[in-house]
Amino acid sequence: MDIYKMFLYGTVMVFVTFLSRLLLKKWLPRFTYVLMWYIAALRLIIPFDIKFSLNAYSAGYKQYNLAQNSMPSLLSSERTVPIVPSYSPSYSFDFLKIIWIAGAVIMFMYFLSIFIAFKVKTKRCSELDLNIKDVKRLKRKIKIMECPKIDTPLTCGIIFPKILLPKYDEGYGKEIEYILLYEYTHIKRLDSAGKLLLAAALCVNWFNPMVWLMFISANHDIEISCDEAVINMSGNNKEYALALITSEEKRSSNGLSVFTGFSKNIVKERICYIMKFKRKNKLSVIGASAIIILSASAFATSPASDAKAVETTENAETVSQSAEFIWPVDGCYNITFGYNEKSANGAVHKEIDISGQDAEGKSIYAAADGTIENAEYDFKNGYTVTIAHENGLKTVYSHCKEIFVSSGQKVLQGETIALLGNTGFSTGAHLGFSVMENNEYLDPMTFFE
Repeated sequence: MDIYKMFLYGTVMVFVTFLSRLLLKKWLPRFTYVLMWYIAALRLIIPFDIKFSLNAYSAGYKQYNLAQNSMPSLLSSERTVPIVPSYSPSYSFDFLKIIWIAGAVIMFMYFLSIFIAFKVKTKRCSELDLNIKDVKRLKRKIKIMECPKIDTPLTCGIIFPKILLPKYDEGYGKEIEYILLYEYTHIKRLDSAGKLLLAAALCVNWFNPMVWLMFISANHDIEISCDEAVINMSGNNKEYALALITSEEKRSSNGLSVFTGFSKNIVKERICYIMKFKRKNKLSVIGASAIIILSASAFATSPASDAKAVETTENAETVSQSAEFIWPVDGCYNITFGYNEKSANGAVHKEIDISGQDAEGKSIYAAADGTIENAEYDFKNGYTVTIAHENGLKTVYSHCKEIFVSSGQKVLQGETIALLGNTGFSTGAHLGFSVMENNEYLDPMTFFE
């Protein structure tokens, strides 16, 4: 898990979408940007790497890892390790992460309150005896409900969607076809699920102004793209614009804009867009598809590990795999908390804490050859690296300041994999080092000469 890559790559994808939208708005279907917004939103909530070799970050990734060659990395496995046990049971919280989680919870509660208000407002609805199949070009039968407390047509539900209408028999004539076409397009494109995805991205990334702009712009584009679809199906711009005006005249401020995407400005823009709309040719559709695929693969994914580029370092040596490890931090031999010691709350400690007082930023080395199983940020353990070794053992390096490796990368004994730090639940710079076999913790000290 790497939440920082999630934030970074997601934000880059948002920026790319904004740029594409600015430069190509007149030539590509608006639904192009809707799909790009969805990809960006997904990247903003997926906390793990999505690897792809043809990636915009690949060149920089290789250079970054190769730069580690200048760092000291190899220790002699013949070193005698002095052990000075002491007791240090207290932990502190990562306050930035707590603030982030608190903000996400507040945003979630905000959206939940809007949803509850919406459910209360639409509780008393009655089904209309109107089959959506009666409207040409519509094939799926969907329930159409009359809700007296709403004053604009809207769609709700994902698995069992419904179209909600305010007082159907008042003021609806020819424009009912356009209203149903529009709402049906929302259902067909799963826009309710898409808006839920956008809301989730905003909850997780509430601190990011780019994501707030994405949320507003994406909802805006969803409405416009549905207008495009309706015009393509009906072929009558003027009648559709009139239907939209009629619907808007019946609308008042009811606090449902988060679901409908409506505002006075967007309605005005929609009407202008409808009147000026020109159908896009097949070349535009092909170009749109290409842009979506290229942007998603280039900016929403992480670089795939290049074994030739990052497998070795200047000071690393190839050694045969054995049960003997080298000490993971040069010059730091004080054990502040040992294996199987009980903490103040009675929990049994399954790692050794190697003190790094006055040594924060020191290189952490791979204890033996292996493959990186995980390189991620963990709420409790901070930046953590897990290495799987050929003999079935795993070594875990916790509370790092910075990580230089990624999942799937092969490393050699003595290779620099991270820097000693103070992340996660920690009161001072140290390395939490543990050894596992078949998901069972072993005493790390038995693996050192």
